[in-house]
This record gives sequence, structure tokens and C-alpha cells, in this order.
Amino acid sequence: MKIKLLTTLIAILAITSIAAPIRVAILGFDDETGLAADKKLGGAIDTESLASKGTHLVTQKMIGQPNYVLVDQRDFMAQMKKLKMEDEGKSISLKPTYLDAARALNTDILLRGTLMTFSTGKQNIDQGGYKVTLANVSMTVAVQAQDVVDGSVIAMSTGNAKQSFRQTANVQTELSEDDVLGLMSKALDQAIPEVTAGVNKKVIELEKRGRILLTVTSTVDPAMVEIDGVLVGSTPMEKLTIYKGEHLFHVSRPGYESITKRVNLNNDVTIQVPMLRTDLTADEKTEILKSADLRAYMMDGKPDLLIQTID
Repeated sequence: MKIKLLTTLIAILAITSIAAPIRVAILGFDDETGLAADKKLGGAIDTESLASKGTHLVTQKMIGQPNYVLVDQRDFMAQMKKLKMEDEGKSISLKPTYLDAARALNTDILLRGTLMTFSTGKQNIDQGGYKVTLANVSMTVAVQAQDVVDGSVIAMSTGNAKQSFRQTANVQTELSEDDVLGLMSKALDQAIPEVTAGVNKKVIELEKRGRILLTVTSTVDPAMVEIDGVLVGSTPMEKLTIYKGEHLFHVSRPGYESITKRVNLNNDVTIQVPMLRTDLTADEKTEILKSADLRAYMMDGKPDLLIQTID
């Protein structure tokens, strides 16, 4: 009892330490199941359709969570459609990342669910000549929380639910969709509290780092910008919020040399990136680099650091 009370107290203190409500968008629920279930015990259930219903269950369980505000998924999808990437004024097929849409809606955390397993099995029991068959059904789900600022996974948890049915010559149980949704709900009851506790703890740690505004421009647009291995958008990218400290930048565009640089940022900054075509001669590259401004300026105009190509 003391352990339970202590855990509850820690959770309350963590929540009250977060200044503003955490805005959450639920991306969806993926189907990662493998083997098909027994036909009479859920095999008729379409796991892909089941996974899609997981989004509604996660939403239902996140409503009312202390210090969380849910972003309407319809707003999120509308924002994804609104964002269009262009190359020299012409639309291109490359789609913006979901992180772009999340930032546009001022979202803090992205939640994604996964239906990991949905399996059935049978257990034959002989009780003094009286044979009984137990049908076992189990389901495992995972919930992942992703930080919108840098795209990193900050919390992840799994939940499992099981149920047994007695099968006899006279009684044969067949799972309904309601039965399976009930299992998923029980599994999520395990996963959601753990992932929200992880988010609460991580948000407090991240806020201590502080944030800055980053602007990235390039001589040829659009160029893809990755920060710490996560695609965060394309140039020109204005006033992207990132955490203070060391980051690994990677800027690329087909037909041009990629530029990679590890930098330490402590102030609002603008980074100007020269894009060099791969078919240029060494002399042509030298001339371009001589005239290109490779400095990264702080917002007040003072030079802050140097961006260089790493071979």
C-alpha cells in the first residue's frame, strides 16, 4: 500500500511540475500482426480493421488524462493536405513530414499505436477421464510517444490482455468483434498509463535544456533537412523550435552534394547552406565556396559558428 501511495504521489508531483498542458496528436494505429488466428476464435476478425479502431480507443483513454489536450485528428489530416512542397514554384510529389503538420498545429507530442499480436491457442485438459478444451486468446499492443521538437521517441510501452473460453461438445464459443475490442481496451489500459508517465518525466527533462529558434536556408530549394537523423522539413525552413545543445545536421538534395555538420547551438540562429552540384569541377566548387556565406548568424546578426562540408 505504501509503495502504491508513493508511486501516485510521484506521478502527481511530475504532472504539477509541467507548466503548460501537453498538446497531443494521435497519428493512428498500425497492424503488425503475423499469424492468422483460429477461424472460430477470431480468425474472421480483420486485424487491419481492428487496428484502425485502436485509434478511437486510444483517443477515448487519453481524454481526461491530467495535463493533456488532444488535437483533433481531422485538423491534423487537413494540415497535412494543406502543406505542399515546391521546387522553383512548381509542386513536387515529395510530401511534407507529419512533424511539419504537428508543429503547424502547435503540437508537443505525437502518439502512435501498434497492434503487435493477436493470437489464439487451445489447451486440452483431461480431468479423470472428463476432457475439457480451453481456447486461449491473447493480444499485445504498443503505444509510442514521439517528441515533435526533434522527432525522437521519448516513451514507449506495451500492454497485453488474455482471455480463456471453455469449449465442450455442446458449447462452442466464437469471438465477436466486441469481444476482441474488449481485449484491446484491456491491453491499452496497461500501456497508456506507462507511456504518459514516461512522457511527463521526459517533458520535464527536455524543458530544462531550453529551446532556440532555427532558420535554415540553402542556395537551391528545396533541400531536405535532417536533424539528429530525423527528417524535420525542407528549405527554406524558418524559425523551427529545437532544443539547445549539440545536434547533427544533414542537408541533401538529389544531384547535389550532401552536407553534414555537428554543431552546438545555444542561441537563435540562421544557417545558410551552399548547395554544390555533383557534376561541378573542383575549380567550380572552389569559386562557389569563396563567394558563399557559410556562416551561421545569431538573430541579432552576430556571427556564431561556421558550417563546413564533411567529406
